[in-house]
Amino acid sequence: MEGTFTVPEMDGGSADRVAVTRRSLLRAAREVFVVHGYYRATVTEIVERSGTSTGSLYNRFGGKENLFLELHREHTQALWQAARVAMEDANRDGADDPLRAFIAGVRSILSWSWTERDLVLLFFASGPPGFDALSVDGERQWVDENVELLRLTDVYRGWELAAAITGVVVTAAKRIARSADADDATDVADYFLGLIERLATLD
Repeated sequence: MEGTFTVPEMDGGSADRVAVTRRSLLRAAREVFVVHGYYRATVTEIVERSGTSTGSLYNRFGGKENLFLELHREHTQALWQAARVAMEDANRDGADDPLRAFIAGVRSILSWSWTERDLVLLFFASGPPGFDALSVDGERQWVDENVELLRLTDVYRGWELAAAITGVVVTAAKRIARSADADDATDVADYFLGLIERLATLD
């Protein structure tokens, strides 16, 4: 029918090629963004590093901005998944201790901040227009989730306490990403985890 657009079905081989191209572009984008930051990174260099084409980049991501945002989305999704698994593991023995589970989740986040430190530093330092506002909204949602995780809903100034704890986690992640080595990162994580425990148990 005229005016109707139908997306063609892809066979297994085509789907695999699309997935490989997508991963190649994201991998190259990570390398280029980490070295140059968002604004100095160029589509040309990303395409050259990926071994794909400019058309492939625009067809799959629409441009540099969406490529950066997809890199951030994947990073954030993997980070929260690791934290959820850590919290589930902490509660596997049936203990009903929200702080224990929360600390396990934060420890996972801080460990991730060391292993993925190049991305952590990138996302704190650079991004497309509107990225700062997106980050602020994300942190506000994180505070809301932490109110629930720490069961602070009925606690006086519970949201403010969760906001303070969340701020400590963010500061810890930044500091760990800048650690000199793994031992330093571990020491910093232990310090901040102790601080979070003290904050969470304030009367």
